[in-house]
Amino acid sequence: MENGENKPKHIRKIPEGMIFEDAASLPVAALTALNGLRLCGNLRGKTVLINGATGGVGHFAVQIAKAKGAVVTGVCSTRNVELAKQLGAQSVIDYTSENFISSGKQYDVIFDAYGKLKFAEASRALTQKGIFLTTLFPPSLIFKAVLLRFLGGKKIFPANMRKKPEDYAEIEKLIEDGSVKPVIEQIYPLSQTKEAFTALEQGKVRGKIIIQV
Repeated sequence: MENGENKPKHIRKIPEGMIFEDAASLPVAALTALNGLRLCGNLRGKTVLINGATGGVGHFAVQIAKAKGAVVTGVCSTRNVELAKQLGAQSVIDYTSENFISSGKQYDVIFDAYGKLKFAEASRALTQKGIFLTTLFPPSLIFKAVLLRFLGGKKIFPANMRKKPEDYAEIEKLIEDGSVKPVIEQIYPLSQTKEAFTALEQGKVRGKIIIQV
């Protein structure tokens, strides 16, 4: 301990006025959404589709994209349509009754916050210089992403977490001015950690799940 061993490397004070549960929901999901959208450059006036718009990363992505001036379309299930609208999506696609890929509409950015969408499919709904973001970036996409950068046109970027102080500061500012609000599906006590992970693995969580220590 005298040499700094075991000293936590990443600590940030919770902003005044923010409750612990909201703060606990930010480090991975919100920072992942923020960093992914940052890679797209200026979003003002751009059309952005968020696949998985009411999930952990997705619900932050909708709000952040809206705050950055994008025209946001959310993709979610029937029960979450109203939530997606409340988050700021100007239009919402219910994937149980409509396939956005075959609709003929194209977007400047497609953010697959769910992580199961293939680029070959998403590419059909991208503009000529559109960007595909995904939270799951398998090795098979790396070569394709590099190749596309050389060829020009459409691009592929990984949406992953970045934890620099300026990232936390930007998220905190968005929350402070009301542009972003965490959605917490349920708070579990530590004794029910197993149940919390089971709920998460079922893949139908709205926003975030918090374990209270």
